[in-house]
Amino acid sequence: MPVYPARALKAKAGRNTVGIHIIVDTEGSVREIRMSMLVFSTPGPFAEDFRDAVELAVRQWRFTPARSESFEIVRDGEATSMRMTESETVETEFDLAFTFQPDGSVQTGN
Repeated sequence: MPVYPARALKAKAGRNTVGIHIIVDTEGSVREIRMSMLVFSTPGPFAEDFRDAVELAVRQWRFTPARSESFEIVRDGEATSMRMTESETVETEFDLAFTFQPDGSVQTGN
């Protein structure tokens, strides 16, 4: 998890939210982090400090790579089943919000 920036904590910057968009590559590593267009980020004098704290933490994360799978329905008389026809590892992307609390704790959500 990100750490509340010391400079902002000392200045009692209060509650701050950083929304980011993450792209995870086919190996499960974070390939790109950018500001989210879906999650609000708090503006202010320490906005860059909070963003840097989030990026530093998220760059260390590792994910189980996403998979795209295709299936077909197979009918054999009265029985019906599904069979996987294709499976591949793919990039994935999502948005997250990190909320820094005045007590120095950090919560995440989407």
